[in-house]
Amino acid sequence: MICELLGVDAADRPDFRSWTDGMLAPETPGQARDALRALYRYLLDLIAAKRANPGADFLSTLIELRDEQDRLSEDELTSAAFLVLFAGYENTVNLLGNGLAALLSRPSALAQARRGISPTTVDELLRFDPPPQLAIRRFPVADVEIGGVTIPAGETVLLSLVSAHHDPDRYAEPDHLDLGREDNPHLAFGHGPHYCLGASLARMEGEIGFGALLSRFPNVALTVTEEELQWRNSFRNRGLRTLPVTLG
Repeated sequence: MICELLGVDAADRPDFRSWTDGMLAPETPGQARDALRALYRYLLDLIAAKRANPGADFLSTLIELRDEQDRLSEDELTSAAFLVLFAGYENTVNLLGNGLAALLSRPSALAQARRGISPTTVDELLRFDPPPQLAIRRFPVADVEIGGVTIPAGETVLLSLVSAHHDPDRYAEPDHLDLGREDNPHLAFGHGPHYCLGASLARMEGEIGFGALLSRFPNVALTVTEEELQWRNSFRNRGLRTLPVTLG
């Protein structure tokens, strides 16, 4: 899906996939660094190719902006491509992995999911075990007091989304996975003017992904306990290294 948006040729997609996997789940720090460099060089070449021969894709649309005030620099175009890649690819991968692990560990929720996946289902899985654990860094422009603690102006502030999602003052039984939860204003897609532009696409991908998997493999089951699952070593993004299952 992301390759379609960016206009990546089909022949380049295996390399593109290997680079993204190398960054998201590297076996060594060096692998992540090398994958990042390779992907950065590829995106620079892709932007140059789109300038010479625009197509019906996201990058070409940005390149062809005629208003000088809106025109993007090379750095801005590259940043936009990385933003779409990480926001749209990494988070979707982790939504599917985290969500499936949660369902397979809870028989009643799994039985409910087998009866049908809806946007409400996807929203509850996002609330329960969100791929983004922390919001993007904030920097207060003035001293601010929260909960009796003074945060000085200019300090780095990280807001815990997963803590907000499990706040008992906001959610009834927050540690219970309730696929029918209607009152669910989670923050996995952000809030206000910074609400995720791809939220509708992400919900659609979740509906299709979970629905197709449970329909095609009705007997899919974990081969390890929930406590034995291995998670990526990241303080900000929560995602599995592997999800061992039997398809039945």
